[in-house]
Amino acid sequence: SQTLRTMVSSQSQTSEMDFLEPDPEMQLLRQQLLGAEEQMHDMQNKCKELCCELQELQHHRRTSEEEQRRLQRELKCAQNEVLRFQTSYSVVQNMSGMWKPMVFLAIAAVALYVLPNMRPQETE
Repeated sequence: SQTLRTMVSSQSQTSEMDFLEPDPEMQLLRQQLLGAEEQMHDMQNKCKELCCELQELQHHRRTSEEEQRRLQRELKCAQNEVLRFQTSYSVVQNMSGMWKPMVFLAIAAVALYVLPNMRPQETE
């Protein structure tokens, strides 16, 4: 006589008590059914794990894209600052090129005005 085992899979809907026939073929089918149910639950758990991992990866992707957009805006601002600096430096260089002859002329004018007045005065 076969002893009924009362072992029930923790998530299984089928227990060995559902089958009362001592037929070896039925016993094999019962074991296959229990194994298939266990595999199904394992796959469901794996699917849940993968869904959680997918959500984490999607969150990481969104965060990375936001960070990329922020860095691109920051880079654009920095490029604009560099361009503004280059432009103002270029303007200053051009102005200094214009100012050199003017400064030279001003010094020459002062020299022409001051030098004649700096003659040693004759004492009487």
